[in-house]
Amino acid sequence: MGKVKQKNWLLLITSCLLVASVVLFFVNNRKNLGLGECSYEGVEYLEGERILNYEGRNDCYCSKGGKILCESEQAGMTYESFSSSSLSFSYSFINYLEKSNPDLNKISLQDIDQKDGSIKFTLHREALCGENELAPAQVGMYKGEDDSLIFTTITNRDESLYSRVCVISNDFQISNFSIGDVENFTLLYQGESGQIYDLNACFVKGKLYTKGEVFRDSEKQELCTCEGSNISCEQL
Repeated sequence: MGKVKQKNWLLLITSCLLVASVVLFFVNNRKNLGLGECSYEGVEYLEGERILNYEGRNDCYCSKGGKILCESEQAGMTYESFSSSSLSFSYSFINYLEKSNPDLNKISLQDIDQKDGSIKFTLHREALCGENELAPAQVGMYKGEDDSLIFTTITNRDESLYSRVCVISNDFQISNFSIGDVENFTLLYQGESGQIYDLNACFVKGKLYTKGEVFRDSEKQELCTCEGSNISCEQL
C-alpha cells in the first residue's frame, strides 16, 4: 500500500508542475498569443481586468486587443479639442444631499463675471463627495467656438474615496477672453458622459447674464431680466 500512495503523490506533484508550466507559458507569451495586456499609469493590466479611475471613470477594462475600453455608450468621447490654457479652475464642497445617487443632469449656472478681457463663471452640480465635506478631485477644461463657449470637467469617481451624494461648486475663469461680433452666443457645459447642457445664459450686446439676473439697457432706457432663453424688459 505504501508504494501505491507514493505513486499518487508523484502523480499529483507532476500534475501541479505541468499546470504551473502552462500558466507560466501563457503569462510570458500572452502578447504573441493575442491575449490582451494594457498599461495605464505604470500599472500592467490583463484582458478583462477593471481599470479603476481611468480618466475619472470606473467602467473601463482591458480589452483583448490591448486597448482600454469603457462600457457606456459615450466611451469613444475624447477631450482632445478641449484646453486648459489661460484657465483658472477651482472646486469646493457645498452640502450633502439625502439621496443614494447623484443626478448628473442637475447643473445650474450661479454667476457670471465678465470684465477686463476675462470671464469667470460658477456652476453647481451634483456629485459624490467623501467624508468631512471632501469634494472629489477634478480638473476643468474648455473650448471656444465662434458662437459658444463649452466647459467640461473630469471628476474622480473612486467610490472607495467618495460615496456620499453632494452638491459641489466649480469656478472657471479664462483670461484674455473676448466674444466676437456675433448676434447670439451660448454658454454650454459638456457632461462627463458626453451630453451637452445649455446653461441658459442671456447674451445682450456682447455681455452674458445668468438666469434671473437684472440689468439695465441704457440705450433703450429699460430694466431687463434674464429669463434663460428669453429676456423681459420694462420701460424705466
